[in-house]
Amino acid sequence: MVILLEWAKYIIYLVIYKDKRIDKNFVFIIPFYFFALLSHQNSAIIGSLAIFGLFLIKNFKEKIIIIISVLTTLLATSFWWIDYVKNFSKTTSATIIVGNTLATINKATFNDNLVAFIVPLIFFIILY
Repeated sequence: MVILLEWAKYIIYLVIYKDKRIDKNFVFIIPFYFFALLSHQNSAIIGSLAIFGLFLIKNFKEKIIIIISVLTTLLATSFWWIDYVKNFSKTTSATIIVGNTLATINKATFNDNLVAFIVPLIFFIILY
């Protein structure tokens, strides 16, 4: 459920700011991105790609605001992710291959496979 809320926040930000000028309210993405980086790294990676897509379509001034927001979040979470990156090979996360669950469809992986199909489809419909 929490991961779906993460996706919803990124989709809302994309839809709102895709055609709208980035203003001072864009900094409210910092807490969402902050907690996503700390609690749901997979969602944060996908969210980073969504923010990067927004970065690509904006003008120079708006790109600076996006960069400042992302850097602020990265600096605020650096207490956690610097050690995490340094010791990543020693964690169980290094042994998990996320793509393997997409090759088999059973009761345990059905939701992952469904979301892996539906989310890109939703992004395609919303953004094009």
